[in-house]
Amino acid sequence: MPVRITMDAYGNRVFEGRVRRVSDYVLDVEKQARTVDVEAAFTRTDDFPLLLAGYSADIEVILETRPDVLRVPTEAVVAEDTVYVFAPAKGTIERRKIVAGLSNWDYTEVREGLTADAQVVVNVDLPNLEDGARAMVIEETP
Repeated sequence: MPVRITMDAYGNRVFEGRVRRVSDYVLDVEKQARTVDVEAAFTRTDDFPLLLAGYSADIEVILETRPDVLRVPTEAVVAEDTVYVFAPAKGTIERRKIVAGLSNWDYTEVREGLTADAQVVVNVDLPNLEDGARAMVIEETP
């Protein structure tokens, strides 16, 4: 199976790889999380000169992909099925139920409940964020 490999030493750079081996037992159990050893190999040999012994890495195993789908940042999804969008005609925030599809730490697929032109609120931890709250878009300057 394909994997995405990331390392703190390289910031947002993503290396391509493949699963070589998955342990046949659970190594550690804490709360509802399970830890299993997974061995992955880099697929591009030209990445090797960049690596040093002792680097720690995170891998994301790609179980399935869906190209050309509507997606939102995962941090914008509340309680697995809700997003807040800006309604420009009213100047307010609207709460919307969505049907989510595939999801990872970065993005969540939206199967129903949004259109591609929706302006989704990403910072959902704002204290007064609620359905009907007055809002305006502030354009960021480069």
